Amino acid sequence: MTNTNDKHEFSFDEVFQEIPGDKENINMTIPPSIMEKADIKEGDTVRVTMGDYGQVLIEKVENGEE
Repeated sequence: MTNTNDKHEFSFDEVFQEIPGDKENINMTIPPSIMEKADIKEGDTVRVTMGDYGQVLIEKVENGEE
């Protein structure tokens, strides 16, 4: 992981893992440092989007928010 101010960089293998027998999907593990910074706990709902330059953007979704 590389951390430059508010930007965190992780290698693909640090975040994504193949699912044996499932070529259509992939598991994504949110690194603990990102979970802590975004106040995300296990079981919370998150929104994952792609940025303009290929970044993965993660934000916590509050109750009732889409």
